[in-house]
This record gives sequence, C-alpha cells and structure tokens, in this order.
Amino acid sequence: MKLLLKLIKPILATVVGIFGLYLVNLFFMKPISLDHYLGKEVISGMLDSPEAMTYLGIIDQFNFITKHQSKLSVYGLEDQAEDLADMKKSRAILERYDDSKLTKQQRISKNVALFDLDNKIKQEEEFPFHDYPLNQIGGIHLNMVQFMTDVHPIRSKNEARAYIDRLNMLDDVFGSTIESLNAQRDAGIFPPRFVFDHVIRQLNELIHADQNPIRDVFRAEDQ
Repeated sequence: MKLLLKLIKPILATVVGIFGLYLVNLFFMKPISLDHYLGKEVISGMLDSPEAMTYLGIIDQFNFITKHQSKLSVYGLEDQAEDLADMKKSRAILERYDDSKLTKQQRISKNVALFDLDNKIKQEEEFPFHDYPLNQIGGIHLNMVQFMTDVHPIRSKNEARAYIDRLNMLDDVFGSTIESLNAQRDAGIFPPRFVFDHVIRQLNELIHADQNPIRDVFRAEDQ
C-alpha cells in the first residue's frame, strides 16, 4: 500500500500541476485554444451576473460557494468604463489568434466574436448614454419586479433569506440607475416624452397598488 501511494503521489502532483498551468493559461494569458478562450469568456460573463446565474438555475445548488442568490448587479459609470476596457482587451487577444492556424469553423467564430465586440465598443465609445434604463417595455423598474417574482426561487429558508437580501440591495441598484440617468441628463440625452408618461404611470401603479407582487409572492411561497 505504501509503495502504491509513493507511485500515485507524483502522478497526482503532475496532474494537479498541469491542470493548474491550464487554468493560469486560460484565465490570465492567451489560451492556446480559441474555443477554450471563447468558452471562458461566456462563462466569465455569466459568473459576473448574479441574475444570469439565477436564470440558469443549475448553479443554485452551489450557492453556498457563490452566494449569488443574495446579490444583484449594481452597474454604475465606473463599471461601464471597466467593461469597455475589458472588451478592448478581449478584442486584442482575439486578434492574436493566427487565422492560418484555425479551422474554418474557428475562423467563423473568431469573426463573429470580433464583429460583436466591435459593435459593443462602438456603442460604448460613441453612444454611452443612449440606452434608456427606465422605459415602458423593459425598464429596470419592471425587470426587477419580474425577476424577483418569477425567477428568484423560494424553496427553502435560505432562499427566503436570500430573497430579502436581494430586496435590501434594490436601493443600490436603483441608485446606480439614477447615476446613469444623471449622466444622460448632463449629456442632453432624453427619451421621448411618451416614455416619461408611461413610466410615471407604471411607477404610480406599483407604488399605490393594493397588492404588492414582491410581498405577495414571498408570502405565498413562505406558506
């Protein structure tokens, strides 16, 4: 048995070392494989969003590690600048993959990724404040209610506590939205008047409704 352990230990150490080098290459350098790099970018983007992790569902069983069920994305102007820098970095890494060493499908994937990044970079550089976080169709005031009532699961006491944790974060979420709206105002960018009218009506309905969907869902699930 001791002899077997002596033989296995160096093998395990080698495997762990190789896997560690792979992870370092994948997350901190230019991965050898384009496919691995693109896959890593998708996973990293998902892990950056607590809401996306909840939408996926399967990651909820690892909440004791990720703690994502108690979090919401708070996206401010600094985050917007960081995202732009990250996109430029990602584009530079993609350009380093030699087309002559890629398969036809990999070249297509690379070009699609570059096209997508170019559009996003152009949008952030030239039109950073032209999205309307408050609108009558997909505004944050509607999305947050829909997410909390339809997506966040309440199947246990821990998930109920996480629900409350997320509610307590709404001040920060809407605070970052106000920061973006102030930046839009300073840039002289405003949505059409009818958007204001619809959003104000929707907010008044949420505030003065006899039944609060966020509270009612929590009570129903808690019973």
